[in-house]
Amino acid sequence: MDQRKGYRMEYRRLGNAGMKVSTLSLGGWTTFGDSIKNQQQVREIIYAAYEGGINFFDIADIYARGESEQMMGAVLKDFPRHTLVISSKVFWPMSEDVNDRGLSRKHIMESVHASLRRIGTDYLDLYFCHRYDEDTPLEETVRAMDDLVHQGKILYWGTSEWNAEQIQAALNLCAAHGYYPPQTEPTSILHAAPGAGRKRGPPCDAAERDWVGGVEPSGHWAAHR
Repeated sequence: MDQRKGYRMEYRRLGNAGMKVSTLSLGGWTTFGDSIKNQQQVREIIYAAYEGGINFFDIADIYARGESEQMMGAVLKDFPRHTLVISSKVFWPMSEDVNDRGLSRKHIMESVHASLRRIGTDYLDLYFCHRYDEDTPLEETVRAMDDLVHQGKILYWGTSEWNAEQIQAALNLCAAHGYYPPQTEPTSILHAAPGAGRKRGPPCDAAERDWVGGVEPSGHWAAHR
């Protein structure tokens, strides 16, 4: 538990990792740099979230084509870095260039440096593969994420909108070669609800672990174990 200005926030582990994230997080999808372009409004929202105990701030390079990272980063630098859990994501095209998309080693390496520059931080606490890339060998993607952990550019990595078989395949590669495994797969409550119409496939061995889930449509995440 943490208490700031009378609020009480719970914190839970990120998957099997030691790092803890607030049970609510603030995200930048469809908001900062898109529906909200006033920097003062962004500042007020982020300050309110931080003072309410939120430590998890979720962004992606594709959100408003980098504007979300820039606008949130400009405010997050006001807080002690060790009190923040900052995530971003990679996959979607950031330009018309043929290599400026997907989960190739080239795109991952170039994208993480661009995100770090826009946010204004030396490292990301969590870096998501925003979708599965059918055009890139899975081991290339997994090895690139493992290298980023070794380089200190990211602390943990996760998947987003991967199915159970894809996650299990990544975990198998990590177990076989000693790579750092993914720690989280955000799952929308809208997708998980009965009758939601989205089949995520049968549980894999990884599903026996604790994962962090969330609701992206509102820009706020609910973490659970």
